[in-house]
Amino acid sequence: MKKLYLALSMGLFVGLYSQTVLPSGLQGLSTENYVFARTYLDYDTITNQATKVVEAVTYYDGLGRPKQSINIKASPTGKDVVTTIPYDGFGRQVDSWLPAPMASLNGAIQAGVETAAVGFYNNDPKPFSRKKLENSPLDRIDSLVQAGSAWSDYPVIFDYGTNKNEVKNYTATFDYTTFTSTLSLNGLRAANTLYKNTVNDEDGNTSIEYKNGEGQTILVLTTRMELHYLGRPSTIAYMQIPIMYIMIIINSPLLFLPLQLLHAIFHKLPKTISVTNIFTMTETG
Repeated sequence: MKKLYLALSMGLFVGLYSQTVLPSGLQGLSTENYVFARTYLDYDTITNQATKVVEAVTYYDGLGRPKQSINIKASPTGKDVVTTIPYDGFGRQVDSWLPAPMASLNGAIQAGVETAAVGFYNNDPKPFSRKKLENSPLDRIDSLVQAGSAWSDYPVIFDYGTNKNEVKNYTATFDYTTFTSTLSLNGLRAANTLYKNTVNDEDGNTSIEYKNGEGQTILVLTTRMELHYLGRPSTIAYMQIPIMYIMIIINSPLLFLPLQLLHAIFHKLPKTISVTNIFTMTETG
């Protein structure tokens, strides 16, 4: 089996070399594929010895897929923190297990990880999240149940489709001569021109995201807000939010919210607030 040793110093890649001193659990190991990483956190310049290191090893199966991840002696009591990575019959990772501490084997591959995880999480039989994938080569997620038996009846539901006639087509412009911006509504976007991804979370809240063919977000609808994106790259141009859920998002260093607007948002009490005419979209003049 081929072995790849990574030496990391202060979080920076230093080099690959076969002289790395391996933990005892890896020495002489020839039946497993693995990658061992050592990160040096502190160093004694007098003794020229590392005083604090973080060691981890990931084991791979015959297809090059990770099957077990171990953070060596990473728990407060010096145990290995081990995560198993299983696959279904189609080679897909549908179960994501929580890590579990196990008696340290100094990096050697661990057996009985799933049993250890169940015991560590108060004998909960489901210390893992589970995805249900659609029956297509896209492997998109149909539903997701979070880790823990308490979430078994509260899955996150995903749905995929296209728009109909529900997405407004906004245009925003900014005039650098007068330093004024305008936001105008130009009808509705044509049907079946946007991807529509819907997510219903564990509490029944719905989030809908519309994207164009270039993968740019056009509109986000949630239980608490409505965000319209314009520009290239997409920038939030219009927000309509209930007053009890304030979220101001600006993703450009050239844009800002005046203090007067913030004061108005936090002191007025209408049912909803429409924040417009404050974002630079496209140039005119």
